[in-house]
Amino acid sequence: MDYPVNLLPKASHKFIDCDLSGLCLIRHSHLPNELILDEHNQLKNEIITSNQLPDLSTSLFGVFTLMDIKIKVTNEDYQCYCNPNIEVEPPVFEKDFECVEGRGYWSVLIESVNKQKVEYEDGSLSAICHIVHTPMKWNFWHFSMRWFINDINNYWHINPEYQTKSIRRKLVAEARGLIKEFGKPILVSEQVIDESCYTL
Repeated sequence: MDYPVNLLPKASHKFIDCDLSGLCLIRHSHLPNELILDEHNQLKNEIITSNQLPDLSTSLFGVFTLMDIKIKVTNEDYQCYCNPNIEVEPPVFEKDFECVEGRGYWSVLIESVNKQKVEYEDGSLSAICHIVHTPMKWNFWHFSMRWFINDINNYWHINPEYQTKSIRRKLVAEARGLIKEFGKPILVSEQVIDESCYTL
């Protein structure tokens, strides 16, 4: 199996910072799509685990397709953030990556979560969701869902000392709640990003 090279960073690529209205993010699930929803017709909690939430990995749908959610990179050398314009040798099947059949997926419209404020009910915590282009060596289309905590004026994922059990529980509840409200086990948009947004 050849690696889809259209997923890799390229010399002609730049960081994506254009208007992403109408576009969606997708993320794989270990559960098939027919088992992703709970009794309230929302994503199950186990689909959005607490350890992933501070810097949740997703991909921008378009060039990255539903077929690509089967890719599981096993070589840690590829699992790091990078500049968008580096040259990367394609991963090799069974050495650097494998194909996982039966994975499900969920998607979310970017504008439904980006810059949205979540707040704990007693007012003790509030955070803002930021969708950030964070290219990785295996996937130029990688985006992170991050949470800017207002009372420390910084991000959750780079402030582990802030993550007491109480604070973490509140952040998990509110962040997961926003994703569950808008995340769906279907493609919520099939719109593709304009090439001018990512090429020099």
